[in-house]
Amino acid sequence: MSTIFFGLYELANVASVCCRSYPAELPRFARHLATFSAVNAEAYRVRYREDVAPVTAEEIVPAAINRAGNFEDAIRDAGLFHYNTDDALTPEAAEALAAILSTLLLKAREAIRDREADRLREVAAEQKARKLEAERQAKRSAAARKGAATRKAKREKAAANRRAAAKPAPEVPPVATPTNEDRERLGPVFDRVRDQADWRAPIDCLVAAPDPEVRALIAEAVEFFTATPATFVPTIRRGVYRLTADGYRNGPAGP
Repeated sequence: MSTIFFGLYELANVASVCCRSYPAELPRFARHLATFSAVNAEAYRVRYREDVAPVTAEEIVPAAINRAGNFEDAIRDAGLFHYNTDDALTPEAAEALAAILSTLLLKAREAIRDREADRLREVAAEQKARKLEAERQAKRSAAARKGAATRKAKREKAAANRRAAAKPAPEVPPVATPTNEDRERLGPVFDRVRDQADWRAPIDCLVAAPDPEVRALIAEAVEFFTATPATFVPTIRRGVYRLTADGYRNGPAGP
């Protein structure tokens, strides 16, 4: 199995990611990385017989401050730290590795939590936008329906007006002109039922008129002289009716 040597770039990236929210922890965390770098360099020298110098905490701190840090790269690299120490791993280095990895796991958990929070905010914002759009669409639809109903009502009213304008006026039946013959024929009948003191007064009397033709003649006489209709109400006496009418004074021809 080959051994990878992690240089200043990789270690500073891990430090930047782990201490981004807590810059005061950077010197301590850099010492953990320097401890790991010492055993990593030793393992590399043993395998490849090359003279490599471990990265120091003094180098890591300024390099970490001056970079943004890439979380995915830090996770990838730190995951390989343990496999690139070979037999050079000391208890102190193991403790340093545990601190590095536990910090990265905490950052991973925070990143997952932040991403989930961002996702929930995006979902909420999308739902809110859909709701607002649905409300706007409902208002537009309601306005469109109202406008359509208004236009339909105007069209129907205009059509009704056109039909009314085009409709011929109803024919008024000719009014028969009273003649002396009518007065002579109906006068005696009216004299029997009118108020004897005031022929213009309302009519309210009893008449013996069992024959419908007689009642029709009386009604004709009342309407002829008073311009008001006659009403016949049966009484307990057979063939006798109570005759009422508004009279000339209270009718359309009065007073």
